[in-house]
Amino acid sequence: MSPDPDRRHDLLRELASIEHGDLLERLCKLAIAQVPCDGAAVVLTAQGIPAGVLASAGECARVLTEAEFDLGEGPAFESTRTDRLVIVDHLNTSTTAAWPVVGALVLQAGISAIATLPLRLGAIRLGVAHVVRLQPGPLSDDAFATARLIADLITDAVLFLQAGLVNADFDDLLSASGTDRLRVHQATGMVAEILGCQMPDAFARMRARAYAEGLPLVDLATQVIEREVEFSHDD
Repeated sequence: MSPDPDRRHDLLRELASIEHGDLLERLCKLAIAQVPCDGAAVVLTAQGIPAGVLASAGECARVLTEAEFDLGEGPAFESTRTDRLVIVDHLNTSTTAAWPVVGALVLQAGISAIATLPLRLGAIRLGVAHVVRLQPGPLSDDAFATARLIADLITDAVLFLQAGLVNADFDDLLSASGTDRLRVHQATGMVAEILGCQMPDAFARMRARAYAEGLPLVDLATQVIEREVEFSHDD
């Protein structure tokens, strides 16, 4: 399913209206409001295994992630291991056979359905996002598409947070298409290495250069990657 840019922009506007919490927590709250679901969480991976919860919203999401990290099993571990979606529309002892102890705990907590989506952009694997529901049954096509779009936004947010690129230009970065975002990130890293500076400084240099030359940022990024333009400390 191709991402819907109009729906993405709508979600960004809704995100801007959520006032409380850091960026990732607000994205979890956005999932609760827009999918809709009863809980959402962002789990970071490191060295191929889930390594920590970056954000969550909703008590059921907290219960799930605490159980996973206490016991070392669950849909986050399964999704990370297989690099695939894990969707359980009706939780029971059969559908949670891959993580039976966590399955029993979340069932006791009243959780009836979980969707776990890998957070990835190109070859970059960052973690997973949980969408947790108290009512059983599959997500509608529209709800699932919304969950995928929010997972894309979470992926971008984690990527840019790690690079220190959350600044006044963050909305512009999130508004771009997936390939364009990856290209801008790659080019920013190249400029940072060339200039021996931090990623935010390199990104600011690219923005200024694109503005001065009347180019879309992604076009300049493509030129950087293909080594058609050079940056120096004088730029």
